Amino acid sequence: MRTFSGTAGRSLLLVFAVLLASCSNASQDLQTTPLAPGGAPASAASRLIDAAVLLKGHVTPLKVLKLQAAGKLPAPVPLAVVRRQLEQFEERPRHRLHLPHDVGSVALWATTFLLGGTLIGLDTGAKKIVAAIDEGSSGCSLPTTVKIDSSQNIWSSCEIDNNVQEYSKDGVLEKTYDGGCPAPVSECEEYFSASFDESANSSDVFAGVALDEIETTSGTTIGTGFEWWPASTPSATPTLIALPYDDPVEEVNFMDLDTSGNIWFDYYGCSGSSCGYGLAEITKPTKDPKMVSILPIGSIEEAGGVYIGDHGKVLNVTDQETRITKQYKLPLSPSGKPFNKLGPTPADAIGFGDPVSGGFNKAETNLVFGDGYGWLDLGRVADNKWKVVQNINFWLPEGAGYTPSDR
Repeated sequence: MRTFSGTAGRSLLLVFAVLLASCSNASQDLQTTPLAPGGAPASAASRLIDAAVLLKGHVTPLKVLKLQAAGKLPAPVPLAVVRRQLEQFEERPRHRLHLPHDVGSVALWATTFLLGGTLIGLDTGAKKIVAAIDEGSSGCSLPTTVKIDSSQNIWSSCEIDNNVQEYSKDGVLEKTYDGGCPAPVSECEEYFSASFDESANSSDVFAGVALDEIETTSGTTIGTGFEWWPASTPSATPTLIALPYDDPVEEVNFMDLDTSGNIWFDYYGCSGSSCGYGLAEITKPTKDPKMVSILPIGSIEEAGGVYIGDHGKVLNVTDQETRITKQYKLPLSPSGKPFNKLGPTPADAIGFGDPVSGGFNKAETNLVFGDGYGWLDLGRVADNKWKVVQNINFWLPEGAGYTPSDR
């Protein structure tokens, strides 16, 4: 069982479902039939319930980080990184960022905890901040990942409330997809969730659900999976794709969509007595979802960003522990081998370094990561050379992406 190390939730209404299939099968059918109460480890359930109680009332980034550092909430970064983030957050002065909104000069976007949630736009060298988007004022607290689509629209995930936000390339909020209860909503009493990542295409929008607690009249369950909405109707009731909880999937981490609309994601889970991080695919997620194991549990030391680039041809999987990103050609068969490795990203003099999630520029000559220790990692693909870029306003960036991107 993993010691959960961070995210947040809120009280909502929900019903969700799952069909448990044999863990010996490579492909597992998933559906939305009601899940019976129980079946989750008591330790995980009690921690999430404790977190839900503690999160009642006003939720702040500091409050969330404290819960993450205490192991009461799941987090997108390792526990040691969360504790370092908490130290940095408590040490730094609180100030408001005043910047010109020169989105035309933005070469890359990065998420930060500034003001509770801010997207900052930087110039080509990532040294000068030329624009900022206050996500917090639009209801997105603690943004984790950022992805840039083919129209240069900006997509960002929100740890708190399981929201997905879409901004135009000019930085104007276009749509917000709120995590919540799939039908029938009336059967749900409370729902608490944690989310680290999102992905979208022209027809659908998905949010990874790292963990949720569902309270109904018949009992309480906890689970993990994905929520999705039709891209054209953000106000629609989301549909939940629930995964076989705890055996093999205990926590969905990062995700992306391929050109067929299939979901690729890394996760923490267990198979028998073996627990660790693996990689899987969900085929036909909106019609007939099936989970296919791609890299077995233990193949990844610490789950990091999952990014499909080169216009859908290459799957990039980052390991936060090794600081290496492995590249796989798509389509990818189970236990397939990478054709290239990028990194490791730099560590500082103390040995700190944690590339969380990132993306490539349009020509795929450069790659950028938000580093959980408080900087950006910039890499040159051709010779795998890396450098660290720091800025006083990089408040714990966990996601970054170039604009235009290679999508």
